[in-house]
Amino acid sequence: MPPTIMPGHETQADIHCSHCGRFVGALTRCPHCGARMSKRMSLRAIRVFAMALATIGLGLLYLMSTHRQIPSIKIDEIKPTMNFAYVRVAGTIQGETRLFKQGGKVRSLTFYVDDGSGEIPVTAYRAQAEELAAEGRIPRAGDRVEAAGSLSVSADDNILMRLQAPDQLTIIRTDLPITRLAEIDESLLGESLAVEGRILKIQPPLPDSKLPWTLDLEDESGSRTLTFWDDAYAEIADKVLLAPGAIVRARVSVSSYRGKLQLKLGPGAALEFPQAPAAQFLAAGLGVPAGRPRKVEVKDLRPEMAGQQVRLSGRVLSIKAPAADSKEPYEVVLQEGDASVQVVYWDKVAARLTQSKPMIGVLMQVEGMVSVFKDVLQIKVNRADKIVLLDVMPVSEPVVRQSQVMEIGSIGRDRIGSVCTVRGKLGEPQSIRSGVQYSLTDDTGSIVVLLWDKKVQGSNRNALKAGMTIVATGELVDYKGVLELTLPSDQALQLEE
Repeated sequence: MPPTIMPGHETQADIHCSHCGRFVGALTRCPHCGARMSKRMSLRAIRVFAMALATIGLGLLYLMSTHRQIPSIKIDEIKPTMNFAYVRVAGTIQGETRLFKQGGKVRSLTFYVDDGSGEIPVTAYRAQAEELAAEGRIPRAGDRVEAAGSLSVSADDNILMRLQAPDQLTIIRTDLPITRLAEIDESLLGESLAVEGRILKIQPPLPDSKLPWTLDLEDESGSRTLTFWDDAYAEIADKVLLAPGAIVRARVSVSSYRGKLQLKLGPGAALEFPQAPAAQFLAAGLGVPAGRPRKVEVKDLRPEMAGQQVRLSGRVLSIKAPAADSKEPYEVVLQEGDASVQVVYWDKVAARLTQSKPMIGVLMQVEGMVSVFKDVLQIKVNRADKIVLLDVMPVSEPVVRQSQVMEIGSIGRDRIGSVCTVRGKLGEPQSIRSGVQYSLTDDTGSIVVLLWDKKVQGSNRNALKAGMTIVATGELVDYKGVLELTLPSDQALQLEE
């Protein structure tokens, strides 16, 4: 039977099977009789070619996108329609970079770029900011930079660039000229500049306070105060060099506090030591990062050691507590041999002293910073664990010092918390809970002498009798409006015939 040609397809033999004459369309093999169609390009080849062409096209698009130069623009050319555009700007850093930290980690940083046509803030967040900080690639005032990132243009035309990758920031460091300290005045407020000088004095903040560190600097023209916060102190690389007498160079901004000009340090890396200070300052400075402070003897302390961290020990000679609602510190005098030194600490340290609370006559070790206040050499202790009682038993020799005996009538309320030595005649003993008290009288007046059972034990106490003359040394306290002398040990008593 001859092949059947469908009406209207008499001339389109290529869409009919040459064997059975039935319609096969675009198929390469007849679905009816299985015969292969001849003289026809394989659609499979076309499909493979199309897939290959599409893959090559996508590859070319990828290469073009990765190798395409990011367009460089002027800041004044940025328009609202450029929101989310990825562009590049180049210019000079204005002011110091602002770092935002949380939990000791850099969460973001912002710096301002000025290209002459305008100014734009550039911000890096979290991972990008941490990487820049870790690599020390924080732009400084005056540096030339080139930054690429995505633009954020708000409805009110506020413009911000977000740095998407740390390697998209190029920094060319620029050294600012040194400004003499005497040339810094109100006209430079808000400006960033470089200063160099010698450290006169270092004042660390009090424990748990919100105060900054302060350095008093001087050069040949004058002096200024430099301030920085704990996070900047932690970033200073060579803390061991931070001591009075050291020469420092710093990039700072000029600010005013309570009408007084001061210099503010940004990151700790902005403070450098252009030359090593004298060896005495390297021995133990404020910034010793590891190990224990240098051990010294009390007799070896000197005003030139101000700012150094030291460890020393001595017998507690006197204790003076601050008045209520006062910002003054506790004052404890330690004596080692014939030399003595004043140890000071504040309420927050005193509140944490439990087993190490100072008592007159005990051997105590302290670690702190040497300072000078009103020409008095002091050891400032900022942590309770830096005060340790080495020997809670009082010294074996008498604590009483005849040369310090004062008239009872001269003792007023202004001496509360201090140590007093008095001589007088004992009255009748009066038993109290956990102790005994006597009235001690001289020609000028009388005072209550208190002996606690746990503190005052020994032959001197056992020999006390009414009418006996004694010399006693103790801390003056106020109990319900009555002044009392509390003795620390049996050695604080001296019996006289």
